[in-house]
Amino acid sequence: MREGPFQFFGAATGPLIVTLLILAVSLFLGLAVYPTISYNVLPLQVINQIAAAGTIIFLWCCNLMDPGTVFPSNDEAPPLASGENYATRYLPGPNPDQPEEQRWCRTCQLWRPPRASHCRTCDRCFLRFDHHCIWIGNCVALGTMRWFILFLFFASLGCVLGSVATILAIAELNPGNSEAWSDWRIYFFIAFLVFPCPPVVGLLFLSLLTIPFMMQMFMLAGGVTTKERVRHHRRWFDGGKCCEDLAPVCSSSPQLRWSAKRKIDAWVEEQECVPPLLTPNVAATITTLPSQNSFCSIQHEGADLATVNPITLTPDRSPTHGDRGTGEATTFSAITGPE
Repeated sequence: MREGPFQFFGAATGPLIVTLLILAVSLFLGLAVYPTISYNVLPLQVINQIAAAGTIIFLWCCNLMDPGTVFPSNDEAPPLASGENYATRYLPGPNPDQPEEQRWCRTCQLWRPPRASHCRTCDRCFLRFDHHCIWIGNCVALGTMRWFILFLFFASLGCVLGSVATILAIAELNPGNSEAWSDWRIYFFIAFLVFPCPPVVGLLFLSLLTIPFMMQMFMLAGGVTTKERVRHHRRWFDGGKCCEDLAPVCSSSPQLRWSAKRKIDAWVEEQECVPPLLTPNVAATITTLPSQNSFCSIQHEGADLATVNPITLTPDRSPTHGDRGTGEATTFSAITGPE
């Protein structure tokens, strides 16, 4: 992941800030706001604390889970035109009248399925990509959408309940009486309620989190993502039925983001061992000869290994071809080994 400014803890910077903010708000509500209210508000306080705990839990679920990485495959050939970043191909889809469009991602070296997109911050392609959120430190896509919606739900619920409790506490101090303004608590409660800047939180403004929560619910029901809606790539209910994205979002198998990263890194290391000369019909087996550096022995797939001569690839320097990752010009010439 590419780290932006002020991201001292990498992808965990945003969740750490939000977690500290939630803990500070919960502490202030528990120690100052709720004790001011004279009548029984214990149920309200319990629900408020549950909402705060749920917000923290699903915040870190959003951060730790894989958003739905698109994994590359050796079976898929890249586009013929070299350097073509937006090469498009069409494959038969579920609807015979509407072929499935796939685009080639030069960064990830794979064909992106429909509705997948590349995130420049995470530097990967994700299924049903919605947007990248700095506060959760991760992308909102197929694998993290459900956690993100639950995070918004509990966060908006906690802010609304906290705002109600703060208003009740201010009313308890009787601000219509001039003597009430001699109590320092009324100033802190008003600032805590309306000022939109941390650490003076402004719960009324944070209660506006209900708006993105409702928008995400509407888009999930309409089968559209934030990116598709902004760029007009897909219309509401374009799939022909309501809530068609609900089942994939809720049933996607959870996977830690580091597990997906290890799979990607393993594939990259595997590709770096394969010379660029190889094609899908050449060689199931590649072995490095210990006596000669950078030499590879390749045998044709399906042939009798006892009778086929190995082919050794030796690097030849040439100004016309480039090595991947080294910047040096290299071509390969085939040398038939002894029978």
